[in-house]
Amino acid sequence: MDINSGARRVADNVSAAIAAHPATLATVAQAADIDQVDLSARLHGGAALTVNDLIRVGGFLRIRPARFMEGAAA
Repeated sequence: MDINSGARRVADNVSAAIAAHPATLATVAQAADIDQVDLSARLHGGAALTVNDLIRVGGFLRIRPARFMEGAAA
């Protein structure tokens, strides 16, 4: 199932933040206590990221979860 455009934007913002960080996706997933395969699927549109995902990933990356939602609201 594909996610809506708002959720896609959030996933793109999270992906960009991860790419800008020196840690690997595996390290981010481990630190956020999310299975790497699940995180990757969520980032590629397989499912929407949850608020808990945003909090955990944001905590590791030192980014407020609200920043991931920029541009996602209509």
